[in-house]
Amino acid sequence: MIRAMSKPRLLIVDDDPAICDFLRTVATELDMDVVDATMASEALGIVDSFKPNIIILDLCMPDMDAVEVIARLAEKHCDASIVLVSGMDQRTLSSVQALGREHNLNMLTTLTKPITIEALEDVLKPLLEKLTILGVEAEATEEVAAAKVGGFGLTVDYEPEMGSLQPPGFSKTCLRALPSIRLDSGIMLSERESFAHAKASELGEAFFKSVFIEISADLCRWAANGFCPKIVLGIPAFLLENNHLPQVMESNIASQGLTSESVLLEFFESDSSRLNARAQEVLSRMRLKGFKTRTVVSDGGEAALLGVDSLPIDQFIVDLGTYINSKSELPDIETEFLYSSLNSVANRKGIEVCAINVNTRQVYQLAQQCRFNLIRGSEVHAALSAPEALSAHLTGHFDSYKLDLIEPV
Repeated sequence: MIRAMSKPRLLIVDDDPAICDFLRTVATELDMDVVDATMASEALGIVDSFKPNIIILDLCMPDMDAVEVIARLAEKHCDASIVLVSGMDQRTLSSVQALGREHNLNMLTTLTKPITIEALEDVLKPLLEKLTILGVEAEATEEVAAAKVGGFGLTVDYEPEMGSLQPPGFSKTCLRALPSIRLDSGIMLSERESFAHAKASELGEAFFKSVFIEISADLCRWAANGFCPKIVLGIPAFLLENNHLPQVMESNIASQGLTSESVLLEFFESDSSRLNARAQEVLSRMRLKGFKTRTVVSDGGEAALLGVDSLPIDQFIVDLGTYINSKSELPDIETEFLYSSLNSVANRKGIEVCAINVNTRQVYQLAQQCRFNLIRGSEVHAALSAPEALSAHLTGHFDSYKLDLIEPV
């Protein structure tokens, strides 16, 4: 689990206590840890223990000038971003800034006194955003490394689904959860193998609940960082016969302060007609609680569309991996017409269609031509761990308005 990140650290070096108070107030409002020093020698001692991310340095200090302070910071290999401030002219500020760069210090910018709140925030806010992203990426690396050391038990990765037909301004990301189990023997079981193993051990409900709790926790942590994707969770038919399932899901979602709209259930089976009467009853109860569902369609989706009114479905899935692997492939123009027709009819009924296993450029191009609502697969994006998914959001990988091929984070 991601630990709470430490706040960005600011060291203020200025001989005027009133200015220190002003800078501290603004920085504290931006959720920074702040230490100030009215003597340069004191500040140099603080650098070693406080390890600031940012230093605001006045050019003229009582015990030494900024040129000497910069030289001492260079000796310490200080990696903080340095903001020079002074009531002197800009040419003096710029010359000292250039000197700092010659010493390989990170000289961020300069500010002329009197400093306004707006000018200070314009300097600090972009840097704070960058520090947040770097902090998340560093913690993601640590967490992935820790997982490799431990390496056993439940792991949940996420495969992004990107929308190619969304209107401008749409940035809702959909992630398909991919739970897996590493056994004591070191064998890694895939999602379906994990469910089969759990079912054989009469632990199917317990395994699903563990996966659901992990996903809910990830959603909660992401939401704290402004990332609110929809999660698609696979579910085998045998679990849909469990009368406890709707209540288990609803209770867990509510305990995390989330809503049922955050999760969409994806049936493993390729034909929804294979669900028996009990499963359909459980499915109806889940839909009443707000959980939406999707199912895989075959044969162009004709049978599914005919029966959609008796078993309401919110999304269809078309497995394009079967298209490229089929020995009796349809001509491209016929395949494109078939899937384009499915998308058109389904969309008129208010049903989205998602293309999965888009794992080659040929299949990717077909998915675009057929105008699928959502697309997922290795040609779109590799699966990510929970920390990597958050990092991808913070670095802008999920903010594109149209589907682009992007490299794994």
